[in-house]
Amino acid sequence: ITPRSIFNYNLINKKSTSLLSKKIVSYDKLNYKSDRFFITARDNEQIPVVTVAHKDTVLDSAPILFYGYGSYGINIDAQFRESLIPLLNRGFIFAIINIRGGGEMGKEWYEKGRMFNKMNTFYDFNDGVKEVLKLGIGDPENVFARGGSAGGLLMGAIVNLEPELYKGILSGVPFVDVLTTMSDPSIPLTTFEYDEWGNPANIDEYNYMKQYSPYDNIDKLNYPSIFITSSLFDSQVQYFEPAKYIAKLKEYNQSENVILMKMNLIGGHGGLSGKINQFKETAEEYSFILNLSEANKLNVLPMSKEDLIKTSDILSIHVVLGDKYKNLITKKEFKEMKKSSFLINTSRGEIINEKDLIEALENDEIAGIGLDVYNQEPLPQDHKLRFLPNAFLLPH
Repeated sequence: ITPRSIFNYNLINKKSTSLLSKKIVSYDKLNYKSDRFFITARDNEQIPVVTVAHKDTVLDSAPILFYGYGSYGINIDAQFRESLIPLLNRGFIFAIINIRGGGEMGKEWYEKGRMFNKMNTFYDFNDGVKEVLKLGIGDPENVFARGGSAGGLLMGAIVNLEPELYKGILSGVPFVDVLTTMSDPSIPLTTFEYDEWGNPANIDEYNYMKQYSPYDNIDKLNYPSIFITSSLFDSQVQYFEPAKYIAKLKEYNQSENVILMKMNLIGGHGGLSGKINQFKETAEEYSFILNLSEANKLNVLPMSKEDLIKTSDILSIHVVLGDKYKNLITKKEFKEMKKSSFLINTSRGEIINEKDLIEALENDEIAGIGLDVYNQEPLPQDHKLRFLPNAFLLPH
């Protein structure tokens, strides 16, 4: 909850002095609380978990978003993330589970989550989710999970194992066709990663990989809502993996939950380049889970309606589904707001400009709009595009 800071530490008197701290507009770390604790996995291993939430959030009834990676011995540190602020302000809890396969607990932690121990990674995550919920942290009906690349493999594996544990999944550039990819040495990184996953040419390694490869374990199950993102020019997890994965997933899915994929026609493994594009991609993912969660029914705004109307620079416009959202901005009030130019990105991926939105209001196609505000770093003064992370049409 503390923004990036630089301290001077005196080795003699053992006192530290703050030299620099990144300033986040309208952010006060005293409004948030974090915790770190251990949960017990099915084999009695102690798994570290970090949680963060707004101090006013009622933990046992709040939607919760879990994050995990658990591969290559990479550490997933509980560092400050500006992009989480709007989610926490909307009543979400964010949790990181440091599952085996990562490096958070040393080299042995990595060894316990690779090759013939890889199932530990997926068991740890599902066990961690259930144990956190047992502690009264998070609403069991509003559980979400997020992971990318090898974390996307994690997402695919956990929903095959326990699909009804989750309400929604955010799966970015997911490595989901493990057997096919690792069987093709012409694909970049394949031979380099035999020590991580195994070589399918060896029958024992093939059989073990087949236990968890998400594509190969899709079954007729009640899958949660899933939002998959990928890029056409991703050289690490090529576009056809998530493309064939979603096709099979939709074919086998027994639930009515939505399963979507967005393919960037430019960009690579990290998505589109540029700060504004990164904001937009994060906003699309948050829009997906906000639309699924009870967070859409929040009755408070980070700023009052009066302050919203007066402010000259709104960086976030959120038009919310449902009829329980209070403090609606009427079409008259919206037209009177003096704003710099902006775009509104809807949950359907459409772009609605100010003129079209006003026209929709005039034609009574929507009843009103609910607005909320948060600020990222100030954009350059000559930058005319203002960041609007998510918007949902509100039915009349």
